[in-house]
Amino acid sequence: MNARTNACVGAVVALASAQTVLAADYTYTRIALDPTVPSILFATGHPVINSAGEVAFGMWSLGDPCNEIYVGNGGPLSVAFDCDGPTSTIPGFPAINDAGVVSVWANRDVGPQALLTSTGAVILEVVPPIASIFSGRCPISASGMVAARVVLTNGFKAIYAGDGSTLVTVAAGGGGGPFGDILSDPDMNASGTIVFVGVNSDGWGVYAWSGGGFSPISTQIASGIPGVTLVNFGSPMISDAGVVAFYAQSGTLGSGLFVASGGIVQPKVLLGGSILGFGLEGQFDVNDAGEVAYYAAANVGGVVKQGIFVGPDPNTDAVILQGDSLDGSTATNVYMSRGCLNNAGQVAFTAILANGQSGVYVATPTPSGPLGDLNGDGVVDGADLGALLAAWGGSGPADLDGNGVVDGGDLGILLANWT
Repeated sequence: MNARTNACVGAVVALASAQTVLAADYTYTRIALDPTVPSILFATGHPVINSAGEVAFGMWSLGDPCNEIYVGNGGPLSVAFDCDGPTSTIPGFPAINDAGVVSVWANRDVGPQALLTSTGAVILEVVPPIASIFSGRCPISASGMVAARVVLTNGFKAIYAGDGSTLVTVAAGGGGGPFGDILSDPDMNASGTIVFVGVNSDGWGVYAWSGGGFSPISTQIASGIPGVTLVNFGSPMISDAGVVAFYAQSGTLGSGLFVASGGIVQPKVLLGGSILGFGLEGQFDVNDAGEVAYYAAANVGGVVKQGIFVGPDPNTDAVILQGDSLDGSTATNVYMSRGCLNNAGQVAFTAILANGQSGVYVATPTPSGPLGDLNGDGVVDGADLGALLAAWGGSGPADLDGNGVVDGGDLGILLANWT
């Protein structure tokens, strides 16, 4: 089992003050903490993370039944959406792109329900032929295009995408295109490729759209797994490099998480053995390396625990487990959402603590080599210095002293460990 010990520093304060907790495999950085007991602010928070380590999440404010959206990376938080206007309530979950722009659907003080961005763009409004927005999280590309699944006034579902000036129909069920039905929320990567589950004449499968038609990622017969039929596809996720992950079932392999890359579909994590059950279908994500973070109940060292994992072996691939020490307390429950994993391997999650508080955190993989070995090649050299300088002023793995920012202190640590 992964050993995870904590070295807590600093005071527990609400919604600010980075606190980094060192572990053998991950560094846990506090993004926000609710100091009230029992905790009433976060629920699951639905935290999402971009490549810069910025986390967007929802928070119930004290005395205000409004799910406000905040952004932070371990320092002071900024407000992406609140309920003081033009939004009145925010039922949707946030998404964030690498520029830090947040998208969410919300009710407004004036006008119909709408899909919005933190830059002020109105992507779409709930007016005919749109009857309602059906997505939880509405992903946003690097250019600011946002995708959402909606219910149409004819009762069928469709996926729309727009940037505030142009709105296009990606796919529509009920004979309005090649699909009889749209069965999942969409995901979208930085370049604007959208993936979703649909049913057409070829059957039930995961499909990709990039403006020029549909490309099946996986139909019922999965390429790369001869003789294996996949059914019951769950909502897919796509990385910036085009790696796609999704839940599915097969009579041969059973249920599991599958990854599609280069036209080949392979099982990543299968139910059975030490993996006792997956979380909700939205509790996973994939990055460019094909690494998948997911929530599951598992047998860890002979004890059944719930947690977040990044590989098939819960004894060696755990990010955070129920019962782990965290932030001066113990994590009694942990939660993750779609969009929680970035290419640095960082995982955003929410934890409920044994002391009654709750918080939003980022788990950052710690290098296996000496402190300062940022690329994991076992030595601290010019490549690591270049990585630290490239991350200067930000956060993430190059924040060697855990103060929430890559600065001179981290440079000093790296040079002291030069090999």
